[in-house]
Amino acid sequence: MWYWLIGAGLLLLLYCFVQSYIVTKVFMELSARSLVKEAKKKGVQKPFLGNMVVMEGEITEDKVIRVIREIMWLEKEVEAPEINILLDSIGGSIVGSHAICKAMKKSQKSIVIRSYKAFSSAALVLANGTKGKRFIYDASGVFIHNGHFGSSSKTDFIVHVLFPLLVRNMDRIEGRLLSGQTGQPFERLLADRKNETVFTAEDAVAYGFADNVFTGRIVPLSQK
Repeated sequence: MWYWLIGAGLLLLLYCFVQSYIVTKVFMELSARSLVKEAKKKGVQKPFLGNMVVMEGEITEDKVIRVIREIMWLEKEVEAPEINILLDSIGGSIVGSHAICKAMKKSQKSIVIRSYKAFSSAALVLANGTKGKRFIYDASGVFIHNGHFGSSSKTDFIVHVLFPLLVRNMDRIEGRLLSGQTGQPFERLLADRKNETVFTAEDAVAYGFADNVFTGRIVPLSQK
């Protein structure tokens, strides 16, 4: 009977370990590096708009790899000192957003972001643009919130229902990343994410997500 108790205890310890903050942080870092590595393996790719990376819709693994490949192409093939990114995203994978941010930081060029919509994890991408060159359109906004169960995928169900502390840790990690880029206190970021806060363009600038409100013409995504 005692070995059943020992086995149950070990399983409980393993369960708690998997959901620990350090393990979650390492998991996110390794997963992000894996996406960057996959993009490098596939090689550079010219952006659809030639001199501008378009990041629209949901942030999926395939889209992350495509965006990183295009950033790499602009870094290597274009002499311009800046890389332009048009952001119009509802968010998605926090790991994917983290991978894109890693690729942006590795670039030797300034990252200019013009954002139309930066919801959820896309806000992290906007905040990681080069300071002074993060633009948000006047009719745009930023929306931040905690991770939640909103997908029908089995993986999402397993993570959110069986490993709730892991989700909480990912929220805290993203909060710290945003805090570092916006200059806002970590505790305020946590509170604003919990309250599912919406920012107008002006509010986003004041908060630190962006630097300037831009009123120029938005490039239609259909022109890709």
